[in-house]
Amino acid sequence: MEIPHPNAVFLGVDNQRAGVVAGKALLKAAQTHWDGECDEMLFLDLEIAGSLPHLRLSAAQNILRNGAHKSCVLSHLDSRGEFVRSFELTRRHLQSAPKRRTLVMGINDYAVLGALRAFEEAGRNNMCLAVSYGGGPEARRELRLPNTRLMATVVFFPEKYGENLVMLALDILNKRTTPPAVYMPVQLLTRKNVADFYPHDTFAGPLTEAPNP
Repeated sequence: MEIPHPNAVFLGVDNQRAGVVAGKALLKAAQTHWDGECDEMLFLDLEIAGSLPHLRLSAAQNILRNGAHKSCVLSHLDSRGEFVRSFELTRRHLQSAPKRRTLVMGINDYAVLGALRAFEEAGRNNMCLAVSYGGGPEARRELRLPNTRLMATVVFFPEKYGENLVMLALDILNKRTTPPAVYMPVQLLTRKNVADFYPHDTFAGPLTEAPNP
């Protein structure tokens, strides 16, 4: 699951496709809000995860580079997919960078949400647009906020993995023909459709906050 192994059937995310979906969503947001212009693209990596998950970012980067302004600065931060580390790295980055219209994309929801909190702290909330991956409760809650700069999250429906895994295992045990890779559904969640896919979300307690300086 998620990480391919030799001679094994793969079950997980089509990272290439997810990256294309996310890249198109962020490019559309830039076209809507900034007439397709941007000054910087900020990618929040998880380098230790290797090349397969990185396809999410590289595929999205290709979409953005082909569609956005060619002079847009490209920046990468190794967030490790962590909220606090992403917040701290983005905060430090903003302290040394001029105000720029920035397209933000991270390896998962936590990385992007941490970066968004850093933009808020710096008073640059209106200077960023973001898309994340995962579609977890934190991102779905963020999408519902009136002034969020999270334009979308690409959801992989982890709650559906179990059923697919059992069906695949039964096919293998019964020696039925199976494809080399079984990809989970990929769906773009936005403010407009998040309630359609997750109508019963309930969020208790305060929203995740950035750590104190």
